[in-house]
Amino acid sequence: MTERESLRELITDLVAAAPTAESGPSPDLWAKVEELGLGEVAIDESCGGSGGSVEDLVVIVEALARHGQGLPIIEINTARWILGESGTAVVGSGLATAVLTDLTEEQLLADGLSIRSVGWGRHTDLVVLCPRVGRPVLIRTNDSAVEIEECVDLSGTPDDTVTVGPSGSREILDPAPSPETIRARFALLQSAALVGAVRGAYELTREYVKTREQFGAPLIKIPAVAGSLATIRTKVLEGEAALESALSAWPGEGFSGSTTPIFSARVVAARGATETARLAHQLHGAMGVTSEYPLHRFTVRLWAWRDAGLPESEWARLVARSAVEHGEEWVWTELAVVSSS
Repeated sequence: MTERESLRELITDLVAAAPTAESGPSPDLWAKVEELGLGEVAIDESCGGSGGSVEDLVVIVEALARHGQGLPIIEINTARWILGESGTAVVGSGLATAVLTDLTEEQLLADGLSIRSVGWGRHTDLVVLCPRVGRPVLIRTNDSAVEIEECVDLSGTPDDTVTVGPSGSREILDPAPSPETIRARFALLQSAALVGAVRGAYELTREYVKTREQFGAPLIKIPAVAGSLATIRTKVLEGEAALESALSAWPGEGFSGSTTPIFSARVVAARGATETARLAHQLHGAMGVTSEYPLHRFTVRLWAWRDAGLPESEWARLVARSAVEHGEEWVWTELAVVSSS
C-alpha cells in the first residue's frame, strides 16, 4: 500500500467513525483530525507542525472532500504555516486562520478594516490577513477593537466578517512567505478540495443511475444519462490531471517553481465543480434536493469552494497575466513540461 493509499484509508476510517453533522463541518471529525496532527501536516516540526510534505496535505484535503466533509483544514493549516515561517510563536496562542485578500499591506494597516469570508473566524484567536502585495498582517480577535459578524457559506461553514477599528492593533509578519507563494498554496489546497468533492459527487451519481430504474431498466441505460455521467467523469479526470501538474510545480520543502500550473489547476477545478454540480442534480432529479439524500454534502460545497478566497475569474486573470508577460507559447510549454515531469 502506498503512502497516499494509507492516508486515504485513514481518512475513510475517521469519517466512518465520526457522527455526521446536520450542516457545516463535523466537530467530532475535526477534533480527531487535530488529535492526530493531520491539521499540522506540511509544517516543519521545529515550528510545532507534524512534518510531512505538501503532497501529504493535498491527499488529506482531497480525501476529506471526497467524503463530503468540509473542515477548516486549508485556512487553519495555512495560517499555522505562515506563522511558523515567520518565527511567530503559536503555542498557547490559540487557533489561527488565514484569509486571502485583494488588498495591499498598506491598505491592511490603514485606519478601519473589514474583511469578509474569514473561515472559522468566530472560533479563532488569530487571523492572518494575506495581502495581494506585501507581507501578511496578524490581528488578534480578543482585541477590543475587533468585531466579528457571524456568517456562513452555502455549506453552513462559518464564513465570518472581521472588522478592525482604527485603534485595533495589527502585527506585520516578517519574515514570511511571499504573496505569490501564499496564493499558490491556497490554490493548490483549494484545487484538491474541489477535485475530491467532484469525485465524491461522481461516485454517488454513478451508483444512483446504476441502481435507480425507470421503465424496467436502470437509468444508466438511457443514452442522455450515460452521456451526462461521462461528462462528469471527464471533469474528474481533468481535475486530477491538473492537480498532479500543480503538485509537480511545488517541489521539495518549499515552493520554487512556476505558479502557472497551480493557478491553472484552480481554474480547472472550479469549472469542473460548476459542471459537476449541475449535472449531478439533473441526473438525480427531485431526489438530489432532499436533505436526507447525501448529494447536497458535495454540491453545496462545490458551489461554496469554487469561489472561496478568490473567485475563479481572479485565478484565471493570474494565468492570463503570465500569458501576457511571457507569451502564450511559454504558458503551454510550462504546463506541458510540468505535466510530463
